[in-house]
Amino acid sequence: MPLPCIISLFVFSLMMESLETVLQKAVDLGDAVELRCIISYHYEITWMRQGPNEVPTILLVAKLEDAGKVGYVYQRSKHFIGVSSNRSISLMIKGITKADYALYYCAGKDTKILNFGNGTQLLDPGSGMQVTHPVTKDYVGSEKAPDDHSGWASPLFYQLYAALQGLGLLGMISALAAVHLKSRKQRV
Repeated sequence: MPLPCIISLFVFSLMMESLETVLQKAVDLGDAVELRCIISYHYEITWMRQGPNEVPTILLVAKLEDAGKVGYVYQRSKHFIGVSSNRSISLMIKGITKADYALYYCAGKDTKILNFGNGTQLLDPGSGMQVTHPVTKDYVGSEKAPDDHSGWASPLFYQLYAALQGLGLLGMISALAAVHLKSRKQRV
């Protein structure tokens, strides 16, 4: 297989990986779940939920105060709790109900701009829906998605970054091959 084809496949796989911005997690009724927000160092973290055929609902707006404590700006109910985690605020949902099977997003407010993290869709394991993007355990036992890119400003930014990185790599390999062929011709 020619080298440009291999490089093109590599760049394409990076771009496809970045399109997976919604993680899926199966959670039983009555259980507790913690959803991580990888966006850090922002003034406020907003958590929102969007159920099927519903408009998004803000569940929690909080910020980290001194000593890493969570200070609430808005809390919809005690069912949703902000938890300090790695300079960010995770969402803890205690006692999962049917209404909690929805799509969740966090957003970090930095001055006037909201940066969104990856979404997490909570699924009922008894519903027969298959989890296609599972959440796994990382080396310290906290939950994280495989290749979680929610710390990036947006999926589009990551796609452009991956494409530019791939093009740079392609240019570097092409230059190396050209120098090699030129020096080989000079020896002959």
